[in-house]
Amino acid sequence: MLIDDCVDVELSLSLSNGKPRLAADILSLMLAELKQNHTDINNAFRESRFDDALELIHKLHGACCYCGVPQLKAICKRLEKQLSAQRCLPALDDILLFDEIVETLLVWHAAHDIHQVFLLDK
Repeated sequence: MLIDDCVDVELSLSLSNGKPRLAADILSLMLAELKQNHTDINNAFRESRFDDALELIHKLHGACCYCGVPQLKAICKRLEKQLSAQRCLPALDDILLFDEIVETLLVWHAAHDIHQVFLLDK
């Protein structure tokens, strides 16, 4: 997975109705909580708390709908569908892909100043 493909700035701007500051704020909020959300989701999987995992994934999926992170949105949707249908551990390949996408986004976040990405003055 390429680091530069994990955030779609144009999509983020479109989702924020062309408002760069709003796009930056929404993306920043999601990214600020992503590491803890990832940990909480993986703990729920490990502890077979599938209803909790579903709730956490659903929340993250909802946040992704406003941020311009299409890969994370897609894998959250897939995990959410699996959890909704069968209240058991989703496919291992999907969990591993989720982990990879989250890690890529965290690396992207550490390497980028969101204000500069959206061409904002601080």
